[in-house]
Amino acid sequence: MRYSASLVLLAALVAPSVASPNGFSSPKSAPDGPHKLDDCGCTPIYQKMLTCQKLKSFDDAIRDCICIPNPDGWYGWLDSCRDCLSPGSLEDDDFFDNLSRTMTQLLVSCTEVGGGIKSDGESICASNAYFQACAALKTGGQPSWASYEMFASGEGFVSGEGGNGTYVLDISESQGASSADSTSTTDAAAPAATTAP
Repeated sequence: MRYSASLVLLAALVAPSVASPNGFSSPKSAPDGPHKLDDCGCTPIYQKMLTCQKLKSFDDAIRDCICIPNPDGWYGWLDSCRDCLSPGSLEDDDFFDNLSRTMTQLLVSCTEVGGGIKSDGESICASNAYFQACAALKTGGQPSWASYEMFASGEGFVSGEGGNGTYVLDISESQGASSADSTSTTDAAAPAATTAP
């Protein structure tokens, strides 16, 4: 079978533009803005955070609320969500970078021994022996905040390092996620399982 020169040329020009150099598609990106959580595909994660941050708990109740494994949980959305929220910048006082840290630590605290999760009724925090990340997601035009704090030095971080960022998001709590004992926030199937960095 012979292909015309123009068809071969077209294929050679189009192929590099559809895939990134490593053979995988490029991570999704979205500009900072009030809809960034939805634009980045973070809806299942932030809906669960909105629900669970209402609890006043540092025990099994908060874990039972937030740590819902796939297929009903949010773990499968984390990689693409955090890559879109924080594409490598990780600035101390950037809201989206700090929210990405909080979501990542929530996964680690849910799936690894030694991770802590607590909520004061307004915000949710996840921690380990070195690090704590917290976020309070707000609806109705109120500013949301996300922060982190290092407890001990290690892996490029210095004890006492931290940051806090605020942003007004255009989000609302879905009707299906309004009770703290809800285990599913979406009808879509979860993407493949996520591993912590």
